[in-house]
Order: sequence, then C-alpha cells, then structure tokens
Amino acid sequence: MEFFYSEKNGWNKWLKSIASKKYSSCFVLVDQNTAKHCLPYFKKQVDFPFTLITVAGGEASKNLKTCTVIWEALLKGGADRHSLLIILGGGVLTDMGAFAAATFQRGIQFTVVPTSLMAMTDAAIGGKTGVNFGPIKNQIGTFTQAESLLLDTRFLNTLPLLELHSGFAELLKHGILKGGTYWKQLASLSTPTIPYLEKLLPVSISYKQHIVDADAKESGLRKVLNFGHTIGHAIESLHLAKRKPITHGAAVLQGMWVEIVLSVAHAGLKPEIANQLFEVLERFTKIPTYTEKEISLLLSYLQHDKKNNSGNCQFVLLEAIGKPVFNQVVALDHIAHALRIC
Repeated sequence: MEFFYSEKNGWNKWLKSIASKKYSSCFVLVDQNTAKHCLPYFKKQVDFPFTLITVAGGEASKNLKTCTVIWEALLKGGADRHSLLIILGGGVLTDMGAFAAATFQRGIQFTVVPTSLMAMTDAAIGGKTGVNFGPIKNQIGTFTQAESLLLDTRFLNTLPLLELHSGFAELLKHGILKGGTYWKQLASLSTPTIPYLEKLLPVSISYKQHIVDADAKESGLRKVLNFGHTIGHAIESLHLAKRKPITHGAAVLQGMWVEIVLSVAHAGLKPEIANQLFEVLERFTKIPTYTEKEISLLLSYLQHDKKNNSGNCQFVLLEAIGKPVFNQVVALDHIAHALRIC
C-alpha cells in the first residue's frame, strides 16, 4: 500500500498515482457527516470526475444492508472491475467501504482518505475489512489491502473532542505495545491536541505497518494489535444490543483496562505498572460498573470472538509495557472476576 502525506505534496502525488492507473471510473463513498464536513474540501483538491455514494453514518449502519446500498450504487453507476472506490470517512465507513469494494465483482481497487483519528491510526491500515452481523462486531469481512492511503490531518479539525479521544485510544494502545520513548510521550498528554498528534501519527502508523508487513493475515505477531479489542469488541456489542452505541475507542480503552487486570493475574504484569497504566487510561475513559446480567452478556459475546480457538477465549496480555504476549487463554470465570473488580 502506498502512503501519501499532505504536508509532503501528498495530494498531488496521490492524484498522479490515480491518473497513472487509468481507472475506468471513480466513485467516492461518504456518510452524512463526511458529506457535510469533509467533501467540500475534498472536491477542491481533486481534478477528476467521480460518482458520489452517500450512506448513513455510525456504528449502527455498519452492516450488510448498508453494503447493499453501496453495491447497488456501484451497479447503477456502471462500475466494473477496473473502477476505483475512494473512501472518504472514519473508521466505520473505512471498514465497511473496504469490504464492499473487496467483494464487488470479486474485488475492485479502493483507496482511503481517512477523516478521523481512528481511521488514520487503525481502520485505514492493515487490510482488515468488515461489517457487524447483528450486534456482533466485524463477523463478516476479508483481508484486502487498500491501493493507497492519503493522510491529511486537516480533517481532524472537523472532529469533536469525543472522536479525538476515540482515535487516541489506538495511539495509546500502540504506545503500550511499543513501550520506550513513544509510550512516555503519550503518557504525558492530558488531552490530544492536533499539532502534537501530527508528530505522533507517523510513529504509530509506522509501528502498525511494520507489524502488518510481517504478518498480513494475523497468524502470529499481528495478534498483538488486538490488545484491548477482545473485551472491547464485546463491550461494543453489548452497547449495540442496547441501542446505545459507544465509540470504538471508548470500548477499546475499557477493554485495555480489563485486559490489564487480567495481565496482572495471568501474565505477571507488576501491579505498580498496572496502576501507572490505569492512571493514564483514566484521563480518557471511566470504566463502568457492570451488572451480573451485563457480565453474562459480555461473556456470551466473547465466545463469538474471531480469535477464539476450540472454544477458548484468547487474549493479548502484558508481561510489561512494551512486552505483549498473545494466544493467552483465560477462563470465563476469571474474565467475569476481572469485569467485577474493574
């Protein structure tokens, strides 16, 4: 996948790259939010005709029904296997749009122009595409790499603080996994400002891409990137089922909190290090108190997790900051206990 950064003449280079591929047609996918806040700026940068596809935004729209809307628009617009889909949006739209492209006529090329911090640090990198199935996160999907990614941090100015915090969860995750100076830089922040994020993003993107390059289909090392996501996806599913969705980042922050508790019990993480991590995470989220009914539901969602093996729940846990271990089996009663004491 090619990377283009706006501060390095990225738009011009990206446009030349698209022109060189001689696509038969171009489509731009937006949701209602990016149509309003991001599309006008995008139109000023591009010099080619395109067909616009607009869908509903938000986690509740991340499903096969919305994909059908995208596929129908591609068909109506005359898309063929030599067409290009440009995804202009955040994490939900990136995951879903990439899946729609990867499955339309057995796959057309797509490029991502991420407009949220979550998309820039997570969804746009690594080739994971997917949609939710019922309340269960990302059950239908593929591993398909984007043709390219264009990163323009000016889009971050359109985001509310809640969405910045959501995306910052991924940077915090990368910092915990990577450790060293990068973690110290992240741990010193009380709120993510855009000028500071512009300095941190290349480090985070480079870290994730290095892991993806080494293990594209998550057979080994790439599994460490699931830290916080095993519990986090179950938390998202719980909120989706209640029709009270929370941001992906909020769920991941809460998931990291629970998995740090499990790390102390099962991976030898020192309690004083866990407390240092909690102190940082607490700046960006509050871990809720779950009822026994909610814990039971979370455990049921965990049993549908894609990373399970022979019915066993597998986690990424921490031996120390910068020392994650994957394929860690934890019994359901231990998970329930961790959820109760968080």
